[in-house]
Amino acid sequence: MDSPYFEDMDRETRRHVDRMRLTPHYGVVLNITQPELTDVVLSDIRSIVPKSIEIKREGGKIYFAGPMSMKTVQRVRRYVDATEGVNGKAYRGEYGFFMDDAWLDYLPENNASPSGSM
Repeated sequence: MDSPYFEDMDRETRRHVDRMRLTPHYGVVLNITQPELTDVVLSDIRSIVPKSIEIKREGGKIYFAGPMSMKTVQRVRRYVDATEGVNGKAYRGEYGFFMDDAWLDYLPENNASPSGSM
């Protein structure tokens, strides 16, 4: 975890990334700023992303990882943009990409996921 991309990552997120050992595809952290929305957001997210993507909930954060196509990333981005009380955190590092306020600015244009789904 000595990547410079992890420098400003909070300790909780850093520990979670280390535990999940994300492979170099996309990982997303959604921060739920209104805890009463967590169950609704989790349900909505499950309907947006493919079942092959692992989703974990810890406190007010929802983490998910798996080979995500650009289409899926954009669906999640649109959901976050349209939902008050939800925001994304993002860092690009050795284990994957974590979406941020700038979202797709972190993604290299010609980058493909290991499964070639991009």
